[in-house]
Amino acid sequence: VRIDWSPSHDSGDSEALPKGIDGIAIWVADLPAGTLAQASGGLPAGKQWRFLALDTNSPYVHNVRNDATVTLAYKAQWFDKKKRMGPFCQPVIVAVTP
Repeated sequence: VRIDWSPSHDSGDSEALPKGIDGIAIWVADLPAGTLAQASGGLPAGKQWRFLALDTNSPYVHNVRNDATVTLAYKAQWFDKKKRMGPFCQPVIVAVTP
C-alpha cells in the first residue's frame, strides 16, 4: 500500500513539509472484510490501532502479505522537530488484493 502525504490535498501541492514539522506517524488497523470504520475514527469491537511507522519523506510503502483480500484502515498524525504529536487525520480505509 503506497501512502502519499502532503500538507493538503490541493492539486499541485508540494510534498514539502510545513515549517517546524518533521514527518508523520502512521497507524493501521485490520478490519473485517466490508467493514467501514465510523467517521470519528472508531473501530469495530475487538479491533485496535497499531503503530506502523514514523516517516519523514512521502511516500511510505506498507508491504502487506496476504493470500486473500484484506481490509485495512490507516490514520496519521504530524510530529514536530521535538517529536510532539499533532491530532489524527480521518481514517482512510482500503481493500488490499493479493
